[in-house]
Amino acid sequence: MKPVRLERINAEIKRVVSEILRDADYIDPACMGSVVRVDTSGDLSFSDIYFSIFCTDTDRRKAQFNALASNQKHIRQRLAARMSGLRIIPDLRFHLDTSMEYSEKINALISKLDERKK
Repeated sequence: MKPVRLERINAEIKRVVSEILRDADYIDPACMGSVVRVDTSGDLSFSDIYFSIFCTDTDRRKAQFNALASNQKHIRQRLAARMSGLRIIPDLRFHLDTSMEYSEKINALISKLDERKK
C-alpha cells in the first residue's frame, strides 16, 4: 500500500500535467489525450505517467505520443514551476496506455464465444 503522501503527490502531478498538456499544443486537435495514471517512486526520483491518446489513425497516435515524450523536459520544467512545494521534481517517463484497446479485444473475443454457443 502506498503512503498517503505519495498518493497525494501522484494526484497533484496528474492534475498539473493534465493542465500543462491542455494549455500547450502537444496534442493534435484531431486527437484527444488524457493522463490516465501517475506512479511516482518512493524517493521521488521519477514518475511514470500513463497517457491515453484517442485517435482513429494508429500512426498519428504514435506520432502524438513521440512528440509528447520528446517534450518531457519542457513539461518537467513547467511542472516544477507549478509545484513549488516539492523540493525534488521527479523525472517524467511517459507510457502509452493501451488498456482501452486491450478491453476492446477481450470484448470481441467474448462476443465470438457467445456467437459460437448459439
